[in-house]
Amino acid sequence: MSVVIAFCLISGLRLNGVLQQYELAAYDLHLQYRAEVAPDESPVVLIRITENDIQQLKHYPITDNILAAGLEKLSQMGASVIGVDIFRDIPTQGRDRLKKIITNNTRIVLVDKILGENKIHAPEFIVSDNQVGFADLKQDVDGVIRRALLMVWDDDLMPRFSFALQLALAFLQESGVSLSEDPDDENNVRLNTISINRFQHNDGGYADVDDGGYQFLLSYDRGNKSFPSYTLSDLLNDSISKKAIKSKVIILGVTTDSVQDYHETPFSHHGPSRPMFGIEIHAHAVEQFIAAALFDRQQISVLDEIEEYSGMFLFSVIGAIAGLLFKRVYTLFLISTLFILVLVLFAHYFFLSSVWVPVIPWVLAFLAAVSLSTAFVMQREAFSHKLIREMFGKFVTPEIAELLWQQRDQFMVGGRPKQQELIATVIIADIEHSARIMRNMKPQQALEWSNICLSMVTDVAIKYGGLVDDYAGDGIKVNFGVPVPRITREEIQHDC
Repeated sequence: MSVVIAFCLISGLRLNGVLQQYELAAYDLHLQYRAEVAPDESPVVLIRITENDIQQLKHYPITDNILAAGLEKLSQMGASVIGVDIFRDIPTQGRDRLKKIITNNTRIVLVDKILGENKIHAPEFIVSDNQVGFADLKQDVDGVIRRALLMVWDDDLMPRFSFALQLALAFLQESGVSLSEDPDDENNVRLNTISINRFQHNDGGYADVDDGGYQFLLSYDRGNKSFPSYTLSDLLNDSISKKAIKSKVIILGVTTDSVQDYHETPFSHHGPSRPMFGIEIHAHAVEQFIAAALFDRQQISVLDEIEEYSGMFLFSVIGAIAGLLFKRVYTLFLISTLFILVLVLFAHYFFLSSVWVPVIPWVLAFLAAVSLSTAFVMQREAFSHKLIREMFGKFVTPEIAELLWQQRDQFMVGGRPKQQELIATVIIADIEHSARIMRNMKPQQALEWSNICLSMVTDVAIKYGGLVDDYAGDGIKVNFGVPVPRITREEIQHDC
């Protein structure tokens, strides 16, 4: 019963989203303590527009002319793909120059915003769908970016690709890699041989969240390690080597507090970490796509619902068994602590293999079953304790009654005395000549005198382990060898 109750209770909490914040916190810890799996040399380089750049250039936001100058330099230095994470929907000084460089270099990708009420369009001169990607990011309820959008579908059911995906696909063209359908799962797409697992609303620790569009889990393979980066002033002043830019994916964007394009990530509250700017999150997504396509790096996957709930039921069973087997609180606490530690390490081991195991519901299912089964055992033992005291307490001292309780397994089963064959020694005695002695006594005196005599016999019987069975007038019946049976010949002879 404790298994069923624990399983149903934790399943209900899981489905209603009560455990989501705790499971997402555990997910963040998995990411934080996972060794970095990204190579030291990233295919992505960031060009940051800092507050110092804005002060020097005396333009905010930067003009089309300044942006065009930067794009020209990056093109001349041999950048493989250039992404501009700055909205250019409103023309400024130098629009024709910007139009010319973007038209002549089809490997420049700009951003637009397509979700929400405040949509922002790409520049009017963009004619190729491959030169624009949406920059919208997906926040969880706690404001943390754990998921990203691969694509969304417009009203005509045509796919729109994200900014990061457009950059990755442009970079991967040289390797002959493109986005294709996954032959093993019609709901997924893949890059080369690696599937980009499409996020579903109950995946991992999530509970009925929005899974619109094609979402995926960001793996943050670089951890909190920074991408190679330079400032816009470095670029315009020719302070960057050609080698640092050649054949790289370049993402240009604003990284100032005044723009507030920064977001909480799973690393925001880990050590000296800070929120990440938008171009950094896009860079993580680009690097994730490239690593999947070129290095077969597996994407984060989750257990299906059958596996998740089977695990929850299994650990409910284990918890119930532990509560029944280990009756000492200290032992149970130690065993439970060790088991939970092993379970957490087990979950982290699987996460190192890019499988997100829902450790919080499993741990709670185990603890709930342990608690319920322990409560059941305690209730049953309290009933047995009370029963033994009621059965034998009036015949023996409290100390003997407690001793019988400690030895209850030898003569109790299921909270009741069990049937058994045993050798008992029985004394049936009465007071010699009691009738003649009490003849001249008043009734009250006779009763008191009889009680004194029988009490003396009772004390001696108890001293030697006897159990007073009955009093009858001036008679007494004492049993030895019950309810705890005597086993050896010496014990039986001792009773005699």
